[in-house]
Amino acid sequence: MKREKTTPQYERHKERAAARQAMLSAAGRELGTLPPVADPWRKARATSDLEFFYRTYFPATFTLPFSDDHRTVIAAIKATVSRGGLNAIAMPRGSGKTTLCELGALWSILGGHRHYVFVIGADDGASETVLSSIKTELATNALLLADWPEVCYPIVAMEGIT
Repeated sequence: MKREKTTPQYERHKERAAARQAMLSAAGRELGTLPPVADPWRKARATSDLEFFYRTYFPATFTLPFSDDHRTVIAAIKATVSRGGLNAIAMPRGSGKTTLCELGALWSILGGHRHYVFVIGADDGASETVLSSIKTELATNALLLADWPEVCYPIVAMEGIT
């Protein structure tokens, strides 16, 4: 099929339509002013204290006291975040190592400790689950939204549109 040449008028019309659509899309994504941090003291403490971060922002996840082994893992996560490097954690099934690691990664990013964080799962499915869990927390955790509006507010306002 032979393609017909377009006229200059039609090209200008397409450019105007594209510009108008881009403007409407941008207006629809306008977030307005970010809300203030609800509790700057709590955010500052959580930024420096990983165990406090876990307890404060995820009370339904961490309902039991941390054991000495958990505290050792928490210290290892904090050290790895602070100094970099690799860390492998071995604990019995169901002891919370994945949750500690995924929320430790979130702490690292929210606190500005690291720009890029890697949490490696046993397979693609495990990795996807970790990523999905982090995304869910950013989109639904009201206390994270209150203290990290610069991260959570756009996610909530855009209703999951990336």
